[in-house]
Amino acid sequence: MLRTLFNLDPLESISDFDIYLRHSWVWVVVLVAGAIGFAVQMYRSETELTPGRRKVMGACQALAAFLLILMLAEPVLKMTITRPLQRTVLVLLDTSASMSIPADPRETSAVLEAAKVLQKVGFSEEASPARTASLRKEIAGASRLDLARATVTHPEIDLVGKLAGEYKLRFFSFDDQLQPLAGEGETMDWLAQREADGETSRVGSAIEEAVGRHTGQPIAGVVVLSDFISIKGRDPVDVAQRLGERKVPVPVYTVAIGQPDPPDIKVVKLIAPEVVFTGDEVPLRIQIDSSGFDDQTVELQFSIDGQAISSRDLVLSGDTQFEEMMFKPQKKGGVAALKVAIEDRAGETSTENNSVRHDVRIIDEKIKVLYVEGLPRWEYRYLRWVLLRDRRLEVKFLMTEGDPSLAAASPQYIASFPDAAEEILKHDLIIIGDVPASYFNSKQVTLIDELVKNSGGCVLMLAGPLNAPASYVDSPLARMLPVKIGRGPAESAGAKVYPVVTPEGQESSVSSLAGSRQANARLWSRVQPLGFLPQLDGAKPGAEILLSLPKLDSDAAAYPLLAWQRYGKGKTMYVGSEDLWRLRREEGDRFHARFWGQAIQFLTLSRLLGDNKQVTLETSRKSYASGDQVNVFANVLTESFEPVDQPVYHVLWEKKDAASVPVDLELARVPGSEGFYSGSFLAEDEGAFVLRALPKDQEKANTVVFNVRRVPLEQREMGARLDVAEQVAKHSGGRHYALSGLAGLPEALHSEASLTTVIHREKDMWDLPAIFVLLVVVTGIEWYMRRRDNLV
Repeated sequence: MLRTLFNLDPLESISDFDIYLRHSWVWVVVLVAGAIGFAVQMYRSETELTPGRRKVMGACQALAAFLLILMLAEPVLKMTITRPLQRTVLVLLDTSASMSIPADPRETSAVLEAAKVLQKVGFSEEASPARTASLRKEIAGASRLDLARATVTHPEIDLVGKLAGEYKLRFFSFDDQLQPLAGEGETMDWLAQREADGETSRVGSAIEEAVGRHTGQPIAGVVVLSDFISIKGRDPVDVAQRLGERKVPVPVYTVAIGQPDPPDIKVVKLIAPEVVFTGDEVPLRIQIDSSGFDDQTVELQFSIDGQAISSRDLVLSGDTQFEEMMFKPQKKGGVAALKVAIEDRAGETSTENNSVRHDVRIIDEKIKVLYVEGLPRWEYRYLRWVLLRDRRLEVKFLMTEGDPSLAAASPQYIASFPDAAEEILKHDLIIIGDVPASYFNSKQVTLIDELVKNSGGCVLMLAGPLNAPASYVDSPLARMLPVKIGRGPAESAGAKVYPVVTPEGQESSVSSLAGSRQANARLWSRVQPLGFLPQLDGAKPGAEILLSLPKLDSDAAAYPLLAWQRYGKGKTMYVGSEDLWRLRREEGDRFHARFWGQAIQFLTLSRLLGDNKQVTLETSRKSYASGDQVNVFANVLTESFEPVDQPVYHVLWEKKDAASVPVDLELARVPGSEGFYSGSFLAEDEGAFVLRALPKDQEKANTVVFNVRRVPLEQREMGARLDVAEQVAKHSGGRHYALSGLAGLPEALHSEASLTTVIHREKDMWDLPAIFVLLVVVTGIEWYMRRRDNLV
């Protein structure tokens, strides 16, 4: 009755109250005292009435007067009310394409287990086999989205029912965009209509936006059902960390749908050069990931331009493995489409990722190389045969110290370094061995500089303990090298020191000798001992180090054993050891020849293909999948072929053979590398694209064509990212749940201390219906009694 009188909600309770008057209490007291006095005096004179009747009638009149005076004084009841807060739980359901992947049988068993754990009374496989069989039939062959829906809405699991009583549930689906539930009371129908057709999954952005829509409301937590294969949008771990650092943290409870290792065979990558030579035997390295098919034999097939070339049996390891095949192009030119595929197997989660293709450009030209060496050291002896056997090369040798009759006896040798410009500039690559700087006269030094800077040729210095690079410290040739030459004699590297492949070296075609990083590192570890190494003061700012030596001092700069840089139109490379022939251990000259072949091809291809311009544009790859980052580089020179000095450089990219508008891309200057710029953009649309300079620079710049192909999400990433789900929960203060552990979710959402809010409310007392009823009652009693006794 009191709750109705004061308009209190059933959940509200009054913790304190106070009453005050809007007008002065002094005159209220005076009026009340006067009214009481008047009633006493009035009924004292009515001697005909009995004392009892006089007291009743006087009290009624005094009370009526008091009520009237009280209403005129406008009394107010000031209440302090406490009310428990009903917190909100946000439930986010992933509907991206990866959620359409068929569920692993292990996962459907987990749903059954979750149903038994979150059971209704009497539900168990033993007590209710019919109901269990019904659920098993329903989820047989289910997709990840089906499992997520069953987890949320299935009557046997009843997660919604367990939370709805205590919390306000707000449902969202998300893929590219966040979609809220259309209306209240439609949860089951709305969830049943969701389809896993979104192109990408923006887990982090969805969490951030959903929480933002409920700013100011008490949020008990965010429940996210997803495989956490986040392709675009905000980093979900960063979003979770910000939610956990709030003054009132918002915990995220993650439920990972999907197994991290579903049964699948995936041809991940075909590692092959972009350009090959006619008749050249090119090793193709194929990365294959598999799970659930351990020790099974499958057929690995290789085709060129749709024509089957070869195949072989392959035993799957159940993990990442690398296979090697040889490719020998017969075309005299053009492009060849290479394809590697594995036969489909029953039980695979997807067969769409069982093949990969790679386009290569074939050329039929010779690389002109001049190798200048001092004494015939071990590296020279082995390298000489590598160069002579390479059919891509047209090689001339010059020995500055040795048999002077070699040039007369063999057409492979020349007697002296040429002085004529046409003789020097015709070479694509000059290899300078352990030759003193004084051997070259000033004209020859100028022509070598012009070969690289203006003609796009290359210089490779193969260091030695006597002359190179020590004697070049004050030579003009030192400025083109990618390393800073130190002063002092060569020092011993130590017996157990060997080359370490840098992160850049892992991605480079020069220093990559094997498919896996572990195998590559193991090959380079064979190059020991390294003997005596020249004194260096590190690499130049614009250089890229591919091989380094381990640091003995954590503050010391890495020793650049293999480094390269751009110099004008061309490239220069520094090889800091004469002991690379040790790669021949156990394998013959296979990897030694591979390294030198890859290094020479890397240095000279730009000139051979006519790509050396005043402005040289490049992309990190020639083929991308939609969603990949396209990294763009530009080497920009002035008319005098000096690096330009400006903070940014603009280029254009557009879709080829389409009525598309060119997109302007701003490239930022790479710190420490004058004239070198980089930037990136996201590959989204499928097709061929062209990268070019602005119109004012197009005549002096090359163009780059690259391809983007749309790859379904399930071809990129099949396994659920449990690591991401766990990190999101951890950083936000929530918890990660497997499907079979969902019983703990309602308990985790329940706060130890219920949240309440304090409300201060004022209620006018003078207009309460009860006061008017009381006034009518007392005045009515007095009137009735006066009429009964015939009083005036």
